[in-house]
Amino acid sequence: MAISLPMLNACGGDDSNDEKPPVSNVVVIDDNGTASNGSQCVIIDDKNIYLDYVKYTVSEGHLVVSGYDKDGFKGVANIATKISFRGNTYDVLAIDQKAFYDCKKLTSVTIPNCITSIGDEAFRRCKSLISINIPNGVAIIGNYTFKSCESLTSIAIPNSVTSIKNHAFSECVNLTSIAIPNSVTSIESYAFSSCI
Repeated sequence: MAISLPMLNACGGDDSNDEKPPVSNVVVIDDNGTASNGSQCVIIDDKNIYLDYVKYTVSEGHLVVSGYDKDGFKGVANIATKISFRGNTYDVLAIDQKAFYDCKKLTSVTIPNCITSIGDEAFRRCKSLISINIPNGVAIIGNYTFKSCESLTSIAIPNSVTSIKNHAFSECVNLTSIAIPNSVTSIESYAFSSCI
């Protein structure tokens, strides 16, 4: 496995367009549950909705990605930046702990730049996950976040990240390249264990 330390300034931040997800994904949901972008939508209650089988939950005045519909989910997650429903507009700011834990179908996820937190084990055991963009704004790659993502081959860590926690990428057996910027000051135990 090749590990690149440090990442050159020309490769990070706003200079690299191929690392960025789409600029905006704002969704308005009307009272009938119809989404403005044509997405499949189910309003569970005033605090929880499914949008294209990805679950969003209201928490402290914003939304967090909190799970997925195990039966309906198709494998691709495009996280929204804002969702308006029931008279309120919410920013999507976080992916919760274990949000996609053991999601065998997940092959790719687009995470917008508004996401500042990805919880522990959020993508653990997503064995089909091929690609992911970590947005610039996330400060910590948490414990076990990508553990056992066996199909992940490469990843670029953005300049906002300061810490890679325990087992963050352990057992990513096909990971061959990772770019780690100067901003990372801590790589904890077993972060890359069994990355053969």
